[in-house]
Amino acid sequence: MAAIVIGVSHVPGVGVAVAKKFCQQGYKVGIVGRQAERLEKAKEAITEAVPGAQVATAIADATVGEVG
Repeated sequence: MAAIVIGVSHVPGVGVAVAKKFCQQGYKVGIVGRQAERLEKAKEAITEAVPGAQVATAIADATVGEVG
């Protein structure tokens, strides 16, 4: 099972809490946010709280409309 959580930027924050819950249930989780540094901090917080968690990061801005 896998989940993507968009808008993960603050530790602590709602996005991080949601991602942790998915990880605790065995999901592989992708977290998405605009700032690489904040995403890495969020990933660290998640993997520290949930040993063995599988978390990937992606930089994207969900507030930007379609491109193309």
